[in-house]
Amino acid sequence: MTTQYIACANMKGGVAKTTTTITLAESLAAIFSKKVLVIDLDTQSNATSCLVGMGATKALRTADVTIDQYFSALPGQTDTKSLEGFHINREVTLKKPVKINGKTEHVVYTIQCSNIDFEKNKSSGFVSLIPASSRLHGTERNMLDGTIGTYGGFNGYRDYLKQIILTDLENLVAYKDADGAEHGYDFIIFDMPPGISLFAEVFLSLSHKVIIPNIPDELSLSGLEDFRVLLKANAIFSNDEIRDKTFILPTKWQPIAPHKNMISTIAGQEEKYGQFLKARRNGNIILDQQKNPVPFCIKQHAAIPMSTQAVLQNGRAVPKSTLLHKVTKQDFETRYLFKKKMTFREKYGNASPNLIELAKYFIEPSYMD
Repeated sequence: MTTQYIACANMKGGVAKTTTTITLAESLAAIFSKKVLVIDLDTQSNATSCLVGMGATKALRTADVTIDQYFSALPGQTDTKSLEGFHINREVTLKKPVKINGKTEHVVYTIQCSNIDFEKNKSSGFVSLIPASSRLHGTERNMLDGTIGTYGGFNGYRDYLKQIILTDLENLVAYKDADGAEHGYDFIIFDMPPGISLFAEVFLSLSHKVIIPNIPDELSLSGLEDFRVLLKANAIFSNDEIRDKTFILPTKWQPIAPHKNMISTIAGQEEKYGQFLKARRNGNIILDQQKNPVPFCIKQHAAIPMSTQAVLQNGRAVPKSTLLHKVTKQDFETRYLFKKKMTFREKYGNASPNLIELAKYFIEPSYMD
């Protein structure tokens, strides 16, 4: 199976791009034993936090293993680095300074991607991550300021970066560790930032499919057509590619008249707004976003972190009295490393069937006929 590159993108923020990224990645890995890499390209780092926890996200930034460090080292910047040095292949071990009995000790802990129990799911798949950080936006600005003129303007620099990053992605797909074990990926999912930027254009142009999560309301609809126009105007996709590669996924859907009416409006003007993402088998529509959208509740489940520090504990705020400067080593290991794992269905509940059908769309060709 050739590795598929999938982008979750939209001009508008808050439409569940990250939710779609996480749920699709975990569906593919847990249910279909696929090896999935999530690349977080949003300066908010929400996909990173959803997969490893907010505390671990800060630790990864401190350790300089976030994607902005990769971009900073691309040709035309400082020295080159490979994407392999920035991906968490299921887990990574870091040291964290902790005050224990008045002394600073470095506690070694492991950051794991996803709180799905893949073993209980009888899955040989996994989710890996290339994390983002809040420095990403500044890195992009510096790259544009420092080198864009050398490559014939914005489009020339974008296409130049595209070729370099494509080569690095292909090397990552064929990645082997020091013992010679293969760690290639079946799917690489890009969690895109809102709007259109240099990085967004590069990774959109690399994508085989683009999922456009969209809330069925007036504000979201107004940006849907503009997004498709920009894909063409900025020479990211041709008309045929826009038709064949982009799919609308209604999100945060609720069974209320305005949402139902808006979905009917989009369905009646696919040439203008784009086609719904639908899954078919033997000519029958199995997942029909017009009648059976992915429900609103998956947003809550996608945000359950794997590991947190002084922010969340089993979904609740951690009392100030238990912050890091007042904990023991045992406290740190049990309280701040959120180790609880769950099966796919335990995590996603009633949303599971829809999410499984969504994943099937990208696996079985008969679903796309």
